[in-house]
Amino acid sequence: MEQTGRESEAVPEAPPGHDLEARLPGRDLELRPRAELDRPARLEPTRYAPRFQFFYGVLLALGIVAIAAVVLIATRPAAVPGPPWSSWRPSNTSPGGAQQIADHVGPTYRLPDGAQLVSVRGGALRGPLQFKDTDALIVVKATSAATGDALVPGHSLLYTMCGEGVNCSISFGKPSVARRLLLSREAFEIALYSFRYIGKADNVVVILPPTPKETSSQAAAILLQRSDFSTLLDRPLDATLSSTAPGLNNLASFPDMKLVNAITTQRLYHFGWQVSQDLQPLLELAKV
Repeated sequence: MEQTGRESEAVPEAPPGHDLEARLPGRDLELRPRAELDRPARLEPTRYAPRFQFFYGVLLALGIVAIAAVVLIATRPAAVPGPPWSSWRPSNTSPGGAQQIADHVGPTYRLPDGAQLVSVRGGALRGPLQFKDTDALIVVKATSAATGDALVPGHSLLYTMCGEGVNCSISFGKPSVARRLLLSREAFEIALYSFRYIGKADNVVVILPPTPKETSSQAAAILLQRSDFSTLLDRPLDATLSSTAPGLNNLASFPDMKLVNAITTQRLYHFGWQVSQDLQPLLELAKV
């Protein structure tokens, strides 16, 4: 055989007694059918498999509960609103709405001859005369030397009752305990509406009409405060006061008069106007 100076690339001859096929790579590989090779290998479960199965089960259960809750809420009938506090309400909930309340309540109280008991003016508590555009404060005078005058905190409304007689007195009939009590009930109802619907109303002062022998400055006033009405404001108006206002002739038959008398009698004052050193109008109230 001719030598070229390079190593021969020929397959060396097998020694005697040895088969060339026996020395080729892959001789010991096992040949398997193609269908068996295409079959996906089977994965043996790991030790974490039970944990994953538990978590998937929990998520599935939560999903079912959430869907059921959504379906329940969507199909549940809407809540039925409770009865309104009153059949009427002012359209203005600022202190300007006080006059709407006065115009609504006033005509429902009548004298035996059918005339309106009193006319009523309402609004924010302002000073008199040149202080009519300045907010006033309420001061309750001390009842003894041991106690000082008390400033009433909060926003206040003022309602003034005026009859058709001299100095706003009531011209019909004579002053009486029954008539004073009827005026007190009107003041009580005005206060209820005010505390319920006027947002900035912590105190309500109602100036009652004087008797024919008194001047307007000698008239009495009733001071009512929101804190006294907290439980009454949580229930409809007709649960506190009868829907029809009483008259002088049937006042005693109204069951709400006991409550009205108990509250208003303790809050009856003489009143007068003063001006502080810093020109702040003050409505001074002294116990009757």
